Amino acid sequence: MDIRNKSGEVIRTVEGDTLRSADLRNADLRSADLRNADLRSADLRNADLSYADLSNADLSNADLSNADLSSADLSSADLSGANLRGADLSGADLSNADLSSADLSGTNLSYADLSGANLIDARGLIELPVGDQRGYRSFAVEHGKDWLIFAGCRKFTIDEAMDHWGGTGYPDTERGKRYVNAIGWLSKKLKNE
Repeated sequence: MDIRNKSGEVIRTVEGDTLRSADLRNADLRSADLRNADLRSADLRNADLSYADLSNADLSNADLSNADLSSADLSSADLSGANLRGADLSGADLSNADLSSADLSGTNLSYADLSGANLIDARGLIELPVGDQRGYRSFAVEHGKDWLIFAGCRKFTIDEAMDHWGGTGYPDTERGKRYVNAIGWLSKKLKNE
């Protein structure tokens, strides 16, 4: 099977007609066209999949730990049960993706589109109950012993987030209060676990 970039050039050939359980560790698959690909249980650790088209791909139970998926199209992809620990998902399109039971610990979700994504039982990630009228979904992502807060283009530690949204300089005090309350809720939740 030939893996092609968006220009149609072959960038890697893999034996067989499926990529299921394929060993693609450290592979350079930048801009690869992998739409609808069957990558179930594939080993993609440390692979460079930046700008790849993985829309509608089946990546269930795949190991994508420390992979570069920045600006990748993962819309409607099945990532259920996938290991995404430490992956770079900045700017990725994860709209309508299935991330149920995926491990998202240490992932970079800056600028990622998670609209309509299924995050039920995802590990290492907690959605914050903010209700931002701008349409942002806000998340806390486990990062080692700490948690990082992602909201739109913002990425903060918990203390930095409290300073940002709770500070006197934040322009929308009502929105700021909602974020501060959500972070307070998160802090209580983390203490009780």
